[in-house]
Amino acid sequence: MKDEVLIRVNDPDGDTYSSRADELLYEGISALALSEYSRDGYTGLVRTESIDPRKLSSAYRIQVNGAAREIQFPLLKVIGITDDTTIADDSGSLLGINEHRFIPIDIAQYNRLNDANERPFEDELYYYRQGDYIYLYPITKSLGKLLLTYVASPREYSSGSVMNNDYSLDFIYKVIEYATGRIREQQAGE
Repeated sequence: MKDEVLIRVNDPDGDTYSSRADELLYEGISALALSEYSRDGYTGLVRTESIDPRKLSSAYRIQVNGAAREIQFPLLKVIGITDDTTIADDSGSLLGINEHRFIPIDIAQYNRLNDANERPFEDELYYYRQGDYIYLYPITKSLGKLLLTYVASPREYSSGSVMNNDYSLDFIYKVIEYATGRIREQQAGE
């Protein structure tokens, strides 16, 4: 990918724009994954992890970034949260029923929760992201295991990385076009 960007900006040896191309490829992957681009294009970044709220540092929040994060990879975007329906009950049979409906809200909606009309129903839980955490509301509900599906932050890009397994060809070329366009903007400003 990097070689393609460097050829397109007329720097095939990478004398001038090599490190900038690395930065822009990483930025392009992140920006495109955060946009409304179909997640079929970046399957290598989509992760699903089972989380037990009882084992978290706090039962109503999940640390998703930082050194003490409680998920495997740093999080870019939450796709969804569901109950882990593969948990067996005491008799050993699989439950397979979602007990809760997880609804994303923003900070403005959270601030309106003082109004009784804005509160979640019995089977609903709200979640929102603030800083390095995902917060669950109401905090008084007891939860079983959860499945968090999210877009992980891409691994640090290196020129030798093989991108075919994690990204679709369309996605790769959109990232190349992004990086090429940004370098051309920089060239036009020089």
